[in-house]
Amino acid sequence: MTTLKPCPYPVTHLVPQAPPMVLIDEILGWNQDQVVTALTVRRDAVFAQDAGMPGHIALEWMAQSCAALVGLRAIEEQQPVRIGFILGTRDFVSSVSWYDFGDRLTVTATCTYNGGEMAQFDCRLDREQQTCATARLTVFQPNDLAGMLKSQGVAAVSALT
Repeated sequence: MTTLKPCPYPVTHLVPQAPPMVLIDEILGWNQDQVVTALTVRRDAVFAQDAGMPGHIALEWMAQSCAALVGLRAIEEQQPVRIGFILGTRDFVSSVSWYDFGDRLTVTATCTYNGGEMAQFDCRLDREQQTCATARLTVFQPNDLAGMLKSQGVAAVSALT
């Protein structure tokens, strides 16, 4: 088993999202290649519905966990936390249609490939001892977001650069 170290930062310092879009609560542990995050499903959370939280939101919890790991790496290298994009999801499997309010969930995201701007993560979401969802996420984090947007004819938004 890989050793994980504690995280000294709140999630809001590690991901580019701002509340209320920060959907994970805490970092339970991490190392250079893996992070374990946790969250509690809340009635007042973004995307919550009367029946609970839809199962497909697991993808966003996984994506934010990946972002937290990338953010931790950036902070350790004295770099700013930057925005990234999900390019694709492969092998998403969910055994849960709905999560109940009060469910305590953990997400494990393991970086299996890091090519600089591109990376791939194997992700698993657990509720207690049950694996509820798994997926492989491919992400892109441009070194020059403003340049990338400009090359696509998009004016850079100051909050993103």
